[in-house]
Amino acid sequence: MAHSWLVPFKRRGYSGEWEQNFLWSYKSVYIMDNHRAALWCWLRHLEEHSKYDLFHIDRHYDTLPSPDNEWLSQVPDLKEISISDYLAIEEKTTSGAFPLIRWDNYLSIFFELYGKQVGEYIFATHEEGNKPDWENWLPDAVWDIPDILEWRLSRSKNEWIFNLDLDYFFCGSEKYKRMLSDEYAQAVFEVIHKKYQDGTIRVLTIALSPEFCGGWGPAEHLCQKLCAIMDLEFALL
Repeated sequence: MAHSWLVPFKRRGYSGEWEQNFLWSYKSVYIMDNHRAALWCWLRHLEEHSKYDLFHIDRHYDTLPSPDNEWLSQVPDLKEISISDYLAIEEKTTSGAFPLIRWDNYLSIFFELYGKQVGEYIFATHEEGNKPDWENWLPDAVWDIPDILEWRLSRSKNEWIFNLDLDYFFCGSEKYKRMLSDEYAQAVFEVIHKKYQDGTIRVLTIALSPEFCGGWGPAEHLCQKLCAIMDLEFALL
């Protein structure tokens, strides 16, 4: 099975809240610059009557709540639309129309629409953004992840949705720098690879989030380390 550019690479430009500069896939692995496409990717692999768990490793929670469920009333059946139509969904406000699904709210929308299919959510974050306001989520500390990640993934009877944002490995506000070492990243990536290979991970989504990684260069460099471990032939032109 060859890899696919579901959103052909445009440029190493600004991603921001909703710009999607690319979406690449191979089997059930998806790599993107903006995490907002992750929800659409997951739905390509989830069976309606099956239960899953979700592991979210990200600088941010990505769970901005919908004001009075206004977003949900404007969301069509996401399982039946193309990626281009998904990215084009708009929120109509008094100020105009704007992309509805963004990097900071796609997880909240997923929970509201498909949360009954998820048994447990694990969040390893820098505790930035709005915390999830539902009950079935657990936090994991950054210093614990390399040691407990495999145990977390192995103890569940459900397959996992694994959601990784590379900005987790960086720190800063205006000038971003790698916070976590190559050894830390390799330990995490090797577990992801192992559990993807044995079928524990059903679908894997990876975001570069260049604005929070000090630019495209550092994000791509780290992504290449993950791709080398997973034997993925991914590279931007």
